[in-house]
Amino acid sequence: MKKSFKNLFLSLASLSVLPTAMIAANCGGGVKPEEPEKPANNDIQMQTSLGLSIANKATKAENIPVSEAVAELKQADNLDKLVKVLNKFGVNINTEETPDGANYKVDPATHGHADEGEIHLVISQTTTNRISVFTFEITGFKEVKTLEAYNLGSYIVKSQASTELSLLEIKQKLLSAQEKSFDDLKNALIEVLGQDGIKLNETQENKNLEFALDANKIDVLSDSNQIIFNDVKIYDANDKGKVLETTNYTLSK
Repeated sequence: MKKSFKNLFLSLASLSVLPTAMIAANCGGGVKPEEPEKPANNDIQMQTSLGLSIANKATKAENIPVSEAVAELKQADNLDKLVKVLNKFGVNINTEETPDGANYKVDPATHGHADEGEIHLVISQTTTNRISVFTFEITGFKEVKTLEAYNLGSYIVKSQASTELSLLEIKQKLLSAQEKSFDDLKNALIEVLGQDGIKLNETQENKNLEFALDANKIDVLSDSNQIIFNDVKIYDANDKGKVLETTNYTLSK
């Protein structure tokens, strides 16, 4: 799943308007000019680029979902905020070599790989004459492995899609169906996953447990062809206002 981003260097000498750095949302191919050596073992090592040195592993994030960490990192629009968030996750960062006048922010292309507990942290550096972008790879976050099927309430739901719909179309289809009723959501899942995509779990004692997708906690990962539904709420159909537990569900294409 891991692929590398290209460093992006844009000369501003001949441009009258500062351009916006654009990076593909997936892990595009190519070789990064300042690519640090990969660690030969599990020891924490520093990755250095853009005047920053950032550790390749978080030490306080084993219970923090990748999606949650990515969302928080994307709010870091300056270096101070970035340092604060990384310190929270136990990621060592050294800023002593940052050039004078340089501005930093986390690029929107930052994303995670939940099944590996890894984040690709894309940082943009702006100086007087150029924009530079580099991807730091950080492991140590909560791993959410992809299963062939998931237990969601009283149901077994498969994870492999059998539709030609895009990831975004699948997401919208399921959320639109859920707004109508749980039965509509089940029917939409059958359309996406196939006729046997969702079935009642006969071993489940309580056959009235339903589930609801959280529209605000969904990660669409185009690079791995997956949709991760975080914090899926499990509830009893007879008491829909009471959430019994939350879980995650990963749908793959």
